[in-house]
Amino acid sequence: MPDSNSYKHKNPERYQEILSLRKEGKSYNEITAITGAAPNTISRICYENAEELGKWKKRVSNKLGEAIDLLSDRLVSEGDKLSVGQIPVAIAIAIDKKAGLDGDNISHIVHHKGLSHSELSDKLAAMKRANAVEVEAG
Repeated sequence: MPDSNSYKHKNPERYQEILSLRKEGKSYNEITAITGAAPNTISRICYENAEELGKWKKRVSNKLGEAIDLLSDRLVSEGDKLSVGQIPVAIAIAIDKKAGLDGDNISHIVHHKGLSHSELSDKLAAMKRANAVEVEAG
């Protein structure tokens, strides 16, 4: 298994790719799947660049904080002009990402589009009709 020095000197593109992927928030396992680098190698590369990664996290966290503030203001001022799901979903995602960068607990925001009883009934009836046509044709 190559150490991080060999990555840095023999494959600087891969070394930078690992750092970039980590800055994107990818896990060690995701980076391994993308680059083929071992998790221990990724860990060493991140350790060697802890200061750079820390500065990046702080900068991005600050920007997300500003975005959350602006989105919140916009939700208050323009809430009646927007669809119900636009800004709250953006705020939730931004808050989640900022919490992750700040080392806080991360909540999982799930957005579900539900079906009413009549919509579900209509879809089931359509499926039955489509299946009946296939059986008759066969």
